[in-house]
Amino acid sequence: MSVLIEAISVVVPVPVLKQKIPGGFLGYIRGCANQTFCHDGKLTRVGFMHSDDVERFVARLERSGLRRNADGEAADISVVDQLTGCELPCRWLKLGWHVEGFQFAAHVDDDCLDVAIPDGWEFEGSISQSPSWTPLADEASLPLVETRGQVEIRLNLATGQQVFVGRTSSPSKKPAGRPKPPGRLGRHPVERTGKAVAPDKNCNKNCNKDQRRK
Repeated sequence: MSVLIEAISVVVPVPVLKQKIPGGFLGYIRGCANQTFCHDGKLTRVGFMHSDDVERFVARLERSGLRRNADGEAADISVVDQLTGCELPCRWLKLGWHVEGFQFAAHVDDDCLDVAIPDGWEFEGSISQSPSWTPLADEASLPLVETRGQVEIRLNLATGQQVFVGRTSSPSKKPAGRPKPPGRLGRHPVERTGKAVAPDKNCNKNCNKDQRRK
């Protein structure tokens, strides 16, 4: 099978969790930061809308002994951005596009194209359906307007529309200062075919090709 890739996803293999996380696989599920968790038996995925929340979550995993980076490649953790792909080349991960228009990740040894999704997730109205979704690393284009509980309300300067950003940590309390040039979390684009094809052999290969949706 495979797992949904949407917004910014933290992908960790199940065997790694069983070996390194206190409480194993079930302990990891109980400690997940939000309701976006899903798994296919080989891989787990948790999604975030803000890069700061990703960093906090990954730091917690690293304190449990998981490694994010090993000689410039993803080790136990792969961070995957919906727009820009893998943060680091990843030998155990391959990415692809579902026929319905959303992205997924699978283990390199898995050829099944069925996709595991979070409980209650539907493509209609999802971030995957929205072509205007902007990663929160590009905060210059999404200045903060206000916060409501765990939700930041930001203004998309390109469209003039409000953007609602769910947070797993304390949201920003003040509007952003002088904008900085936009940046991206990921640096390794992935293939965007727009059709149901088997993903490339691995993310290490896939993430070093600058291809766009055809």
